[in-house]
Amino acid sequence: MQASTSTITGVGGMTLASKSPLLTVVIDNRRLNAVFSIVQLPPRVQCLVGGDILAQLEQPFTELQIQKIQNELHKHHLVIAPEKMQRTTPWKYLGWILTEQIITAQKLNFHTEITTLQDAQKLLGDLQWLRPVVGIPNELLEALRPLLKGTDPAQPVTLTVSQQKILQQITDCVTQGQLRRRSPDLPIDFSVWLGSQYLIGALTQQLKKTGEHWVLEWISPLLQQQKTLLQKTEVLCALIKKGRKRTLQVTGEEPSVIYLPIQTDSLQWYLSQSEELQEALLGATSTIVTTNKTTAPLQWMGTQNWMVKPKREKGPIPNATTVYTDAGKKSQTAAVTWQEKDVWNYKILQAASSDTLQTLELLAMVWAMLNFKGPLNVVTDSLYVAGVVERIEDAAIRQVQNQRLFELFIQLKKAIQMREHPYAVIHIQSHKWGVGLGEGNDKADKLVSMMSIGPLPQHVLARESHSIFHQNAKRLQKEFGIS
Repeated sequence: MQASTSTITGVGGMTLASKSPLLTVVIDNRRLNAVFSIVQLPPRVQCLVGGDILAQLEQPFTELQIQKIQNELHKHHLVIAPEKMQRTTPWKYLGWILTEQIITAQKLNFHTEITTLQDAQKLLGDLQWLRPVVGIPNELLEALRPLLKGTDPAQPVTLTVSQQKILQQITDCVTQGQLRRRSPDLPIDFSVWLGSQYLIGALTQQLKKTGEHWVLEWISPLLQQQKTLLQKTEVLCALIKKGRKRTLQVTGEEPSVIYLPIQTDSLQWYLSQSEELQEALLGATSTIVTTNKTTAPLQWMGTQNWMVKPKREKGPIPNATTVYTDAGKKSQTAAVTWQEKDVWNYKILQAASSDTLQTLELLAMVWAMLNFKGPLNVVTDSLYVAGVVERIEDAAIRQVQNQRLFELFIQLKKAIQMREHPYAVIHIQSHKWGVGLGEGNDKADKLVSMMSIGPLPQHVLARESHSIFHQNAKRLQKEFGIS
């Protein structure tokens, strides 16, 4: 028996009724209905949770009711276990510890001395179970995923220094993590926060008079990233959908307020540009509030950040430098060319041993992002590269088997994040017309084609270069070392 002011009906702090003492028994529906009808408990108070049954009343169970329930269960050869007869706080139920206001997980002490694969598997299992209560971000768990590699339970496992630090962060999450009991007089909101790099959501309530804000249940993104490049907007939209669905399950209504870590001007931009965000909020009657305020349960996350609109522009940027990139599989080179004061310039990049045509195209893009500081238009005939650049600026990057490709993803993301000015990527189909944007694309293509011919005398290379870029004699002498 658990006497409490509210009940737990699933993971987190959601409740079905206030002032609801609990009776927990394991029994099938046929016997349950017979018992409840005899002791005159209304059907609306019955709730199946896993293999347990909750019986809820507005007032505490009387001794007579308890005795009747025990007697009827005894007729069916069932007995309420002594540990289920809990009459004082804190109450324990399905792995949770309940007080008058706070809910915490019973299993707060977990084994952090990792020496074998079995230890790692057990630790990650415990942490995943704790996520809804303590709000462990995916990025922290993802850093520990490499510990699970292998098939031998006795295989030795060693934590790196960075993994030890992350495990300490997780320990802080677990130590400080808790939920509040739902106040039936207040509406349920949905809040999203952005830490240094990760998003996390929660069903929350707020007391407007004092500004006190508490968490009822954490809502986390999917643990395993399905895409190689996962944008923050995609994670945000998935969280909003999950938060709205969970609130509807609990209350039958939309969240009263949805709090987003996006400043007002950026939110307007996202709403006009992101079809995914439009879909995530479609039909919502909630008030949208922009805030990055840190609540007490999130002190361990440090300063909260804003989601900012990307530096990438969807269309060409007027009066910006325009560069053209191309790559050649046969020549094993990438080329970047641009016009400056009516003079065409270029850069030839040599391939590494592990480069493919795709990675060479990415290499040229990385070079362009790093070496042109002002507003920039980049023209490429690679649809693949254009798609990568469109998504990578704030994306989480999943490890891929091609290590060279993964390295270039990281380099490209860092190069874009270092930029202070906007950029645009323009995809152009390869064609025979050497005018307009096709002129620069044609020059980049000729550069990589020229490199595929093989070793040539410097004066021949100088002549080929002059036919493309029309350098004067002084510049040809300097570039090719000819007299």
